[in-house]
Amino acid sequence: LADRNRDAGALGREAADALSRCLEAGAAVDKHLQDQLIVFMALAAGESAMACGELTLHTRTAMRVAELVTRGAVQFSVERDAPGTSSAAPGWGSGPDAWLEARETPPLLMPYS
Repeated sequence: LADRNRDAGALGREAADALSRCLEAGAAVDKHLQDQLIVFMALAAGESAMACGELTLHTRTAMRVAELVTRGAVQFSVERDAPGTSSAAPGWGSGPDAWLEARETPPLLMPYS
């Protein structure tokens, strides 16, 4: 976004316009945050959901990796509704400590079978 040759006011207007479009579409998060929230959604207890815009490749990849790492215990669903997109997933546990309490090895550390 930043460019030494561009006017700071123009950059600010561009960022504000992008945020306005996101909010007008009913999204709670922008494309730069949605992929980062996937890990927390997968680890959370209960079901998580977020209203976001069009899913980016990073977001779709994060969803798939979370599903693979949890060996299918977490499955994301995507509902496309006008005007935005919602992503939801049942959480895998109560967070990272759930693995310790269950005395199980986190999936990332499990040996290949």
